[in-house]
Amino acid sequence: MRPLDRFPHNILIIHTHGGMGDLLLSSVLAEALHRCYPGCRVTFWAQRKFASLLDHHPFVDARIDLDLAASLRDNARLLRSEHFDAVLIPWSVSRHAWLTWLAGIPVRVGQGGRLTYSFLFTHPVKVRSRQGDVTSHWTDSQLDYARIIGCAAPSDLLPVVVTTPEEREWAGNRLQELGFAGKRPLCGLHICKGLAVDEARWPLDRFVDIAAGLLRQGFDIILTGTANEQPLTAQVAARAHAMLPAGANARLIDLAGACSLRETAALIERLNVFICPDTGTGHLAAALGVPVVD
Repeated sequence: MRPLDRFPHNILIIHTHGGMGDLLLSSVLAEALHRCYPGCRVTFWAQRKFASLLDHHPFVDARIDLDLAASLRDNARLLRSEHFDAVLIPWSVSRHAWLTWLAGIPVRVGQGGRLTYSFLFTHPVKVRSRQGDVTSHWTDSQLDYARIIGCAAPSDLLPVVVTTPEEREWAGNRLQELGFAGKRPLCGLHICKGLAVDEARWPLDRFVDIAAGLLRQGFDIILTGTANEQPLTAQVAARAHAMLPAGANARLIDLAGACSLRETAALIERLNVFICPDTGTGHLAAALGVPVVD
């Protein structure tokens, strides 16, 4: 597909499906577009439950939030009023293909090979993993959505999440309130993966061993997770504490379900290391610059 004939000024990225990690990995598109088209404006439409992670992003100029329950025609009218000249849809679905076509956005980039909607894209992308590629990092695969319109995106771009000074101050105060004095290295431990939460999928014995071992090695621990995962994190916390010798001064605090997403990000940013299964929270920690064992 040939590059664009005209410089795109007002670009929309749509990623309203998948998990938090998927959103963070596709967010590198915003930086790639700004590097290729200085002065452009990049707007992001993301899932509401994860969209706040794009706040204060250095390459996301605005966020948009359409009502998925509204009609295609009504949403197309709203998009048309924004006068976007290009849209990239790294997690493509039929509704968004039809929506952006109805909105008259002249450059539409999305997944190729879909019989019901790929013909609506002006620039269909061959997704590497569907072509048998099992080695490319997913961020590099996502950048193909920019490359196809002539944006020479480097393969080493990484997701970033930016916390505010107020959020960082809150995190420091919160850790002090919880009794973390800063004398021991602080580890985050996340035991689930956003799928159905059950012990058959995530054997608690392994995570109890990890937590107890870290405590014995001189780490303090924060358990992260959602409110739905808290019954499991509570078990890990109780069993790990029970394995410590009497008088041990190690601290393990279970914060699953106790913080907002951005509060969780601010706390994770204060960690020395984060340990987790393959989960969006691990991608969040990496985007914050925290060493991750995944």
